[in-house]
Amino acid sequence: MELAELAVKKALRMGATEAEAYLQRAETIRVEFAEEIESFKTIDSMGISLRVALGRKIAIYSTSILDESEISEAAAKALKIAQVAPEDPEWRRLNSRFGEAPAEGYRDDALETLDYGEIVEKISSATALVKDHDKGLGRPEDYWRW
Repeated sequence: MELAELAVKKALRMGATEAEAYLQRAETIRVEFAEEIESFKTIDSMGISLRVALGRKIAIYSTSILDESEISEAAAKALKIAQVAPEDPEWRRLNSRFGEAPAEGYRDDALETLDYGEIVEKISSATALVKDHDKGLGRPEDYWRW
């Protein structure tokens, strides 16, 4: 949260009339397979998005480089975008009721406990069921008939 606070403070110091920031963390498991599993990758990513208002001009800028100099750069870029953005005649203000809050209820906690072996087993059994139903699975020529 320190980076989010830093981003907001920088944007306000640089001339934004309002600013808000949010951090996002995601873990993605990517499995590629055809007849068998070809690759298995786990990717952790974090990023920050900064929304600024310059009067009625609004802009958002995001980055996944999370250091102080990049946060300053993100604030500057968000303000540059806002400067050339058209005014939003419906703009009132950022929602002041938002604050530091966890995002809850958007994921299945059971996924957190899956290990790689279980993931591989579930994919293997799913592809086996499909193959039993459609013997052409895995043969590209069956899908590219013209």
